[in-house]
Amino acid sequence: MPAGFVRTRAVDESGSTWRETGTLPLPFETAVAALKGGLAAGGWAPVHDIAGGGAAATRRILFFSGATNDLLVAAWPSGDSETAVRWGLSAKAGESGQIENRQTTGNQ
Repeated sequence: MPAGFVRTRAVDESGSTWRETGTLPLPFETAVAALKGGLAAGGWAPVHDIAGGGAAATRRILFFSGATNDLLVAAWPSGDSETAVRWGLSAKAGESGQIENRQTTGNQ
């Protein structure tokens, strides 16, 4: 995730759950567009964009691929002008298979 992009609420270094949980001070659709654009600009290649939450599509799962890691981002509305975000990294298939526990500022 681009440094300083998400207001961090919790960080988990265990490697067994989401790496970071936080919020973006943006309405949901604006936040999703900002996440996609910011990550692509950081060298992450978009792979999947899955909308959920019924017809309103109030939940999104974004999957990006980097050189050595994959990035999974979950986003959902947390109010009129705020979006909740969780993200995690994993090693690509054929790599160590362990969850990476480091801050990411670009395509790692």
